[in-house]
Amino acid sequence: MQPDTILSNDTLAVTLAPDFGARVTGLVDLRNGRDWLVPGPKHGSQDDAAVFGGVEAKGWDECFPTVAPCDSAEWARALRDHGDIWGRKTDCCATDHSLTFAYCDDRFKFQRKLHLNGERLDIEYQVENTSIDPFPYLWSQHCLLATTPVDRLFMEGAETFNVTGFIGGDAPAEFKWPHLSTQHPDLQTVEPITAGWATKAYAPVAEAIRTGVHGETGSISFEWSGAQVPYVGLWLDYGAWPDDRPVHQIAIEPTTAPADHLAGALASDTARWLASGEQHRWSMTIHLTNHIDTEATQ
Repeated sequence: MQPDTILSNDTLAVTLAPDFGARVTGLVDLRNGRDWLVPGPKHGSQDDAAVFGGVEAKGWDECFPTVAPCDSAEWARALRDHGDIWGRKTDCCATDHSLTFAYCDDRFKFQRKLHLNGERLDIEYQVENTSIDPFPYLWSQHCLLATTPVDRLFMEGAETFNVTGFIGGDAPAEFKWPHLSTQHPDLQTVEPITAGWATKAYAPVAEAIRTGVHGETGSISFEWSGAQVPYVGLWLDYGAWPDDRPVHQIAIEPTTAPADHLAGALASDTARWLASGEQHRWSMTIHLTNHIDTEATQ
């Protein structure tokens, strides 16, 4: 078993678990000590029938070729909850300033490179079809953020969201940021776990997006190009999921499709197809600042 790997400079420290899907288990701003990720032990099965629930929902995983489980004729099998990579062993290579992981099976090779650049974490992705047949996929970055009621969400570059799930009352099928409904008029406000509601929604990305959370001592922002990654997913869970052990977490998810699983992406014609021998590449940046981001609140 490979030990967890740490990548750090004077500003950031990133902890990664090679034997658990290269999950990022820590994303710490060393200037103020804040870890932005939901903490907890690495829990989950490597089986195809694994279930991603509240106990498993920690840290930052990569979801590929689906998020939620679904049957897929194109893959000739049922696709696993949170995709093929979550919780499984990967190959990792570390240098002083970067960490690269690769996951390979009989149909594809998926790679992610993390590179420290001051207070920025630059992320490069690549997926290759190593089989003889084309296949569809969706990718979503599943980065679960630990937040408190003093934090604020911000969203620049995405406005109109479609709601794909809501727990704890009624919600419209569509809303414009940040007004979800009369019961939830300002999604910029982080609510406590006692609020007892949760939602999942997706929006198309304009030319570029900058979105994230800011707190009293610093902020985290996710930045990417809509040409490379055309959608953003928003998961807000304020104590409504799962039923047996509700949690408090937020995820701002760069994604290639506005769907919770590959079947939905295929139905909406937003799945990406990869031909035999073809590669797709995309990139994004996570930026940690050690001050209150006044622009994000305007």
